[in-house]
Amino acid sequence: MNKVKSTFLPPASITQRMLAMLCDLILLFLLNVFVVGKLWLPLYHAEAMMQFQILVETYSVQLLQGQISGFFAELKNSPELLHMFQSLDRVLFWLAFGYYAVNGCFFKGGTLGKQIFNLRVLKLPQLKPLSFFDNVWRSGTFIFFLLTGFPFLAALDFFWVCVHRQHRGLHDLCCQTYVVNCTLLEQIQGQIGEAVRSVVQAEKSKEDTEKSE
Repeated sequence: MNKVKSTFLPPASITQRMLAMLCDLILLFLLNVFVVGKLWLPLYHAEAMMQFQILVETYSVQLLQGQISGFFAELKNSPELLHMFQSLDRVLFWLAFGYYAVNGCFFKGGTLGKQIFNLRVLKLPQLKPLSFFDNVWRSGTFIFFLLTGFPFLAALDFFWVCVHRQHRGLHDLCCQTYVVNCTLLEQIQGQIGEAVRSVVQAEKSKEDTEKSE
C-alpha cells in the first residue's frame, strides 16, 4: 500500500506547505483584525475597549521604558478587561477553526493558501477527497496543535512535517490525511483510479488469503 502511495502520489514539498500555511495565517490575521476589531469588540466590549485605551495612554511612558508591572497590575484589577481578554481567546479559536473548516469544505480539501500553491488534502488509504466530517475533524485537530500550548505543540507539529518521509504532520497522522500537489494530481488523474483499484485489490486479496487459511 505504501508503495502505491509513494509511486502515484508523492507528497507536497515542505516549502509549498509552509508557504501555503503562511498565506493562510496572513489571511486569518486580517480576518481576525476585521471581525474582532471592527465588529466584536465595539459591539460587546465597547466600555472595556475605552478603559484599555485609557490604561495604555496612562502607562505609555512606563511601557516605552519597559516598566510593565504597574500596567499589568491595573489590568488584573479590572474585571471588565479580564473578561474581555478571556472571551477574546474563545473568539480567536472559533474564527481560526471556522476559517479552516469552511475553506476545507468549500475547496474540497484545500484552503485559500493551498489553492494558491496548488495543494490538496487526500484521505488515506483510499486517496480520496475529504468528506465534510473529515474536513471538520482535520481543521479542529490542526487548530488544536496550532493554538493549544503555543508555541510548543505548533513547533512539534512543524518538526514532524519536516522529519516524516511523507511530510505528514501530527494532525495529518491523527486524521489519516495526506497533502499532495494539485498540479501533479491533474497530470496523473488517470493513474489515481488505478492506484485506488490496486489498493482495494490488495486488501481484497489479503482478506481472501486470511479466509482461506
